Amino acid sequence: MRVRVEILLDDGRLTSMSFEVTPLTPSLKEGLKKQIASFLDTVAQCSPTPQPHLSPSSPTLHNEVELTLRERLEMFLKYGMDKEWFTSKDVREAYEKAYGSRLSLSTISTYLSRMYQEGILERGGTRKERKYRVVSVVGEPSASELKA
Repeated sequence: MRVRVEILLDDGRLTSMSFEVTPLTPSLKEGLKKQIASFLDTVAQCSPTPQPHLSPSSPTLHNEVELTLRERLEMFLKYGMDKEWFTSKDVREAYEKAYGSRLSLSTISTYLSRMYQEGILERGGTRKERKYRVVSVVGEPSASELKA
C-alpha cells in the first residue's frame, strides 16, 4: 500500500509525506496513524491560519484565494471527478461547466500527464484513448464522503 499526505500551505508551498507499507499489519497500521497525526500536528503549528474549503458539490473556493491553473485543476479532479475514469475531453467539458472558462485539450493533457507522473492519477488505455482516475489516498476523504 502506498500512502501520501499533501498539504498546500497558505503561502503556496506544498508539503507532503509519503511511504509504502507491505503488508499492512495491525501494528503497522497504528504506527502509520501516529506518523500521519504527528505530521499534521507539525504542519498545523507552522501554518496556524485556516485553509480555504473546497465544496465537493461545486468546486469553487469559499475564501478568495488565487490558485494557479494547475492547482485549481488538481483540486477539481480530486473533489469533482474522484470516483470515475475520465479523458481529457471529459475534464474540459466538466471544467468549463464548473468554472465557465475553456481550457485547450493540450493544456489539460499536459497537466494530466504530469499528475500521473507525480502519482496523483492512475492512467489506462492506449495513447489515443488515454483515461485517467484519481488515486485514492488513505485518510483523504472523497467528495462523496464529504457530502454525507
